[in-house]
Amino acid sequence: MYKTLSSAVVLSIWTGLLLQHSFVGHAANAALKAANLQPYCTFTQEAKRSAARLRTAAQKRLQAMAEYNKLSLAMQLAITRMPKRSAAWRTIAAYAQNQATAEKGKINTLLDKGLQAASVTTYAAGRIDEFVHVFKAAHNNNGNRDTNTCIEGIGGNNKDVSAIAGCDEMVWSQDVPGAATLKTAFAAIKTSPSAGASTDTKTCKMTDAKASAYVTSGATADLLWGLGVYVHDSNGLSNDDKWGKDADQITLLETNKAAINAFDGEVNEATTKSFNKAADLKTTITPSQNAPGIAAAIKDVTGDEELKAGEALENAMKQLFGSDFDQDQPSIIKDLEAIKLKATPDSDETELLSHTAATISGALATTMVKLSNKTVCPAPAPATKQDSSKKEETEETCAAKGLGDACKDGCKEIAEKGEKKCVVDKDYKPKK
Repeated sequence: MYKTLSSAVVLSIWTGLLLQHSFVGHAANAALKAANLQPYCTFTQEAKRSAARLRTAAQKRLQAMAEYNKLSLAMQLAITRMPKRSAAWRTIAAYAQNQATAEKGKINTLLDKGLQAASVTTYAAGRIDEFVHVFKAAHNNNGNRDTNTCIEGIGGNNKDVSAIAGCDEMVWSQDVPGAATLKTAFAAIKTSPSAGASTDTKTCKMTDAKASAYVTSGATADLLWGLGVYVHDSNGLSNDDKWGKDADQITLLETNKAAINAFDGEVNEATTKSFNKAADLKTTITPSQNAPGIAAAIKDVTGDEELKAGEALENAMKQLFGSDFDQDQPSIIKDLEAIKLKATPDSDETELLSHTAATISGALATTMVKLSNKTVCPAPAPATKQDSSKKEETEETCAAKGLGDACKDGCKEIAEKGEKKCVVDKDYKPKK
């Protein structure tokens, strides 16, 4: 008898990250049990979903980045519409810009780790599925699995192999249910399915001993299966037949271990954001929500050297957003709701955040053009020599000159009720 292409083949592929495990064989023509293959097929199913999960996570990150960019634009426009709140609007704009930058960085990390894990595990899933499909089909042509089968099911004639449904052909889906469990599914592969394999009476003919069979002897080269985890020596059967590479020798999985283990976290942490109305901003300016982000924005705007925290942060937020900022209906939210905008000249005005980033950006550009064209300090008209030397005095300016020789040039000294005063000289004419 010899060790057959058994569960160790499956185990070795999917225990690439579980370096402490080695392969254990079973009798030459024993069948693998379908139930013992379940962890492998659960993993391949999750691996085949990884690309779709990566796509969904990237879309969420991109959407969040776009929403933060829109919020930043809206706050810049709010500064021109409601200057009394300019400090608050500037802080929220800085917060939004910081968050957009952070989302961009997370997208880069997601694609870096996610593409690496998805490509490697999807490829490996195809290899393990191929093994399962071939062995699943290797049984008597009359369907009786009692006398010849390579994967033993349960029930009548051992036909039920539903436990390995995860190894079915991949069906591409834009959306997949639940959270990613790639790392979890991989970690579940801890026991070789050859432990508890079927008895020899199942006689898996694919690995039965035949003197001229390719999988037993007579081959001109080593028979490699999958990732090379099963290697049948070309010298034929012997007590030291190779079961393939040990787990720590599977370079493909070992060298990508970090990316595979990081995949679930990167994908599941991606969330969408929405700033379609002023009320959506409330959680952003609440101490228990995003306080570190607001603290960083305050530091950016004020130029402080240290981040505020605790009571100092709360006091700073009260100064910026109002003492009622953490109430159900804070005044700053009401002020933001009061800023209206038209999507088109003929449309009705609606609150600022209800508009798209393109509309807000257009309105901001128009406002900037108007402000740049507006004359802030008109140049004075050319003055005559007389005008340039003329100075209009007032009672206040004359009184400030004092008495005596200082009270002149448009002012004169008078006595009123015995008290001298310097007052405006209405008859004064400047010298030409």
